[in-house]
Parts: sequence; structure tokens; C-alpha cells
Amino acid sequence: RNSKGLTLIEVLLAISISTIFVGILWMILLSGVNYSKISTEKNSIQQEANYILKLMTKFHQTSSGPYRITFDQNPHATYIKLIDVKEKKEILITNENYVYTIFPYHNLEDTELIQNNLIINPNKEDLSVNIIIENVKEPKVTFELKTIISKLRGE
Repeated sequence: RNSKGLTLIEVLLAISISTIFVGILWMILLSGVNYSKISTEKNSIQQEANYILKLMTKFHQTSSGPYRITFDQNPHATYIKLIDVKEKKEILITNENYVYTIFPYHNLEDTELIQNNLIINPNKEDLSVNIIIENVKEPKVTFELKTIISKLRGE
């Protein structure tokens, strides 16, 4: 036989192989997009932690007397507020994309949450805190900020 066309089996085989190949490429593309999204979220949450640390450090180091740390709830606070009563200044830390859980940070076993209206006197004590920042839309994306903020004190 001298046939110049394709048989039905050859066409079906070519379509099947093409479908499998396109499916594999599609899965690779989707996993790459998902990885990129998670990577971007992790980067954003680390930037939020750096911003919080900067604000808290500056507030602690420039306060002339005691200040309070307040929040709406703990865990999963939607804001953290630092209030210097003496100088009548305050800083509000909030971001609609994140919630905050605040622990004292003295040792690795601290699991008790910080109570609302905690008073810190930067002239007598350091601020030892562990803040867990959680993404509201992606709860698996979290960042833990453990820090001790000090102020130089004259003897």
C-alpha cells in the first residue's frame, strides 16, 4: 500500500503525547508561580518585621520615661500601640495584611502571652519581646521576631 495520509491511531497517539507534554509544562509553570508568590509573601513579612523593630527601637531609645504597650487582643492582635504618657506621644503599628502575637522573650521556654497595657521603663529595663507576625491571607506564612531592645543608661 502506498498511503500518503496519517492513520487514526497515529493522530490519536500524537494528540495523547502532546496532551501529556502540555500538562507537564502547565504543572511546572503553576508550581513556579506558586513558589514566586510564597517567596514574595515571605519577603514582605520580613520587611514588616524590620519596620516594627525599627519603630520599637526608636521609641524605646527616645522615651524619657515609662511607656505602655497596648493591643486589641493577644494572640492575633491587629495593631500594637506604644504610648509614652509623659511626653504624650504614641506609635501605632498596624498592617491589614498581618496579625501579631506578642510574648515576653527571656528564654526559649516563654509561652505566656504579654498582657495588655504592659508598662516598660526604658531607663531601668530592656524590652525583651518575641513577636510572631502572621499573614492574614496565607496563615502558613509567618515570621518570628525575637529581640532585646536596650537604651544606654547613665550610671
